[in-house]
Amino acid sequence: MNNKIIAKSERSLTNRIIIFLGIILFSFFIFLLNNNFQPKNNYEENLKLLGFFVLVSVIFYCFYYLVNQKQIYVYENYFEIKKLFQTQKYNYSEIITQFSEHFDGKYNSWTEYYLILKNGKKITLIDTEYSNFHSFYSKIEKRVRVSEELNAKLSEPKFFIYSIICGIVGILIFYFSSFFYDFKKIENNDFVYFTNKLKNEITLVKGRKGKNHFVIQLTDFSNYEFKISGRNYDGIFDNDEFLKTFKSGDIITIGLNKDDYDKKISKKKELNLLDKYLNFSVIQIKQIMNKQNKPLINLEEVNRLHLQNNYIGIGLFSFFGLFFFYLTYGNYKAYTKTLNQTTNKIHT
Repeated sequence: MNNKIIAKSERSLTNRIIIFLGIILFSFFIFLLNNNFQPKNNYEENLKLLGFFVLVSVIFYCFYYLVNQKQIYVYENYFEIKKLFQTQKYNYSEIITQFSEHFDGKYNSWTEYYLILKNGKKITLIDTEYSNFHSFYSKIEKRVRVSEELNAKLSEPKFFIYSIICGIVGILIFYFSSFFYDFKKIENNDFVYFTNKLKNEITLVKGRKGKNHFVIQLTDFSNYEFKISGRNYDGIFDNDEFLKTFKSGDIITIGLNKDDYDKKISKKKELNLLDKYLNFSVIQIKQIMNKQNKPLINLEEVNRLHLQNNYIGIGLFSFFGLFFFYLTYGNYKAYTKTLNQTTNKIHT
């Protein structure tokens, strides 16, 4: 009978939706960073790499949180916490006290419940992570002891740490927003041009939701896939006419960012980690000339879209930067309030 489950946790659907929305949002930040921030030197290149690392780390953490969230199984004499590749059993007799802390915010609130073991380990359970928290936790709560004296010593306010974390995140987000303060118009002489022979016909690749792009293969650079995508694709008004402009074997003149040209065509510069492992085989074409040496990508349209994306990037990053600064202020206020309450409780 002691091995019969008397209660178990169920994950909160709302909590999972919020995490998924966070993953989508930070993925969009990566898209904006990749498309709108073109490094002009090694320093800016390293900054972009750092930005990718931070944003990707947040996304990986969100995925890790989803798959590693604690699952609680309650039995008569013990309970189990199951996580990814790990199950831990705790007897109720191992727990020397329990207490909780309630956290109030302007838009949400939650309560953290703590179970303190004899060896000093603290088990933390958060009510909003589960849709049936009080249903299963009440079965644990009534089976463990409470030490008011120990609880008063352990109930140290954490808001100060949260305030520091939110402040650092806010600063980083504002820092990333600076990548979008580039309103210089792109011109044809910003690119490095070279000529080569078309290996195959230019192909139009149709993607999801109208995200199409052109693929060009060159005879002397067959290990690379040259693409016209994103804003540059939108700068070509007539796809059919563009496809008729060149045939297999024609000599074609292509314009690239100087950084891409120096790394992958002339090989004057070394590839960084991003180039080696994420986009080694792809080179984005910035301009292409017809046989009369006239540009086929309308840079006015490219600049219009570039400016539009800049405003979106600045707006989003600034909004979330201000939001995290607001959380910094709110957590610090809560820290001072909780600190005073805890001090009064100990003296009483």
